[in-house]
This record gives sequence, C-alpha cells and structure tokens, in this order.
Amino acid sequence: VPVVAVGDEQWRIAQDRLIESEYAIVGEPTGLVPVYAHKGYCLVRIVVRGAEAHSAYPDLGVNAIYGASTLLGEVESLAGRMREWGEEEFEPPHTTLNVGLIEGGTADNVVPGSCEFFLEWRPLPQQDPRKLLGELRDLVERHRQGDAPIDAAVEERRLDPGFRTSPDSDIVRFLEQAAGHAPATVSFTTEAPQFAELGAQAVVFGPGDIRVAHRTGENVERGQVESCARILEQAVRRFCASPP
Repeated sequence: VPVVAVGDEQWRIAQDRLIESEYAIVGEPTGLVPVYAHKGYCLVRIVVRGAEAHSAYPDLGVNAIYGASTLLGEVESLAGRMREWGEEEFEPPHTTLNVGLIEGGTADNVVPGSCEFFLEWRPLPQQDPRKLLGELRDLVERHRQGDAPIDAAVEERRLDPGFRTSPDSDIVRFLEQAAGHAPATVSFTTEAPQFAELGAQAVVFGPGDIRVAHRTGENVERGQVESCARILEQAVRRFCASPP
C-alpha cells in the first residue's frame, strides 16, 4: 500500500514495525520531481564548561567562549576535509556541516563559564552517520587531554541516515512518467529511510520548491498542488488495485 509520510511519528512506526508497505510516497516539496535519494540529517549539542570570574581578573576564571572558538576552528577544518570525498549526483556533492546556533556567557564584564553550540551535518547515503560523530568525540577528547584543556562534551540529538532507492524502481518510474520529470536527488532529509527500513520502495515527491520553504512568504503553486493530487490518485489506483 502506498503510504504518505506526515511527520516524526514515522520514527515510531519504523522502530516498532507497526505497518508493512511495499511502496511509499513521502510528501515533500520536490517540484513534482521523483526523488530517489537524499542525504541524512545529524545534530549534536556541544557544551563547553569554564569558570566565571570578574572580567578585570580573567586569570581567575576559564573562558568557555574561547574554548568553544577553538573547537569551532576544528569543526571548520573538518568541514573542509568532507569536501575531499563525495557523490556527483548530489548538490553539494559532499557531506556538509553547519553550526546554526551558539550561546554563551551572562554579561559583558563576566568571564563566561559556559558556552554551547549546535552542529548539524548531512551525510551522503553511503556514509555511516556515526563515523563523523566518532570523529567529533575524538576531537573533543583530544582537547580535554591537551596542554590547554577544554572541558567539553558532545550530546547526540539526531542521527538520521541518508536514503537511496533504485531510480529504476516501479514507483519511481511511475512518477517519472506521470509527472514528466526525470528522477533526481536532494540534500534535505525526509522520513523515506524509515519506510525503506520497513521494506518499501520509497520515493520523495510533492508540489512546491524547498528553496522557498522555512522563510517568510513560502508558498506552493496551486497548479502543482492540483497536479500532485491527480498523480497521487493515479498512484493509488496503480499500486493499491486488488489483484485480478
């Protein structure tokens, strides 16, 4: 039965194997392009602990923001090394890293006693998400044991793997013909890996453009919504029909 994924509840469905599905259409804004592969999504929180002190006497404290900046330099170098290996069918063709949030300190005249930042990376389908997590933990441990120790810890938040199905699978070929677009890959993530774990031939497909999502004025063209509805109806008739 084709299944339309609607949210994070698919994690529980996959973990508990609550359903069985031969095919899955995961609704995301792909411009009605059938997507047969995408990157994963991983997120960690890195906490750096120092010691507060009056800023007039900085030697009495340990500046956690300075420690975090050292680790951030290492993260930037690691991001550069990720460019050395990739898959040309993706854009960008390598695993990307991003520090999207950082917070530290309590006042401008206080040596900050803590600083934290959130680091995400988007691994290619062939890469184990835990490999880079291990590198991050090794990096932090080296600095904990170094000549200028940094008291830091890595907290795992998400380790979603990448996803790939065959571009020649039945469901991908059907959507290619119905929508008139060749199959492609994307760099954002969806619930497709969870459906693949359930044994489904999964594909990501839907109206809209991801580049206008997550911002003011995001929109989907009415014509694409109407076309998508017709195609999904055709998919239900094609893949859910009772055998003769």
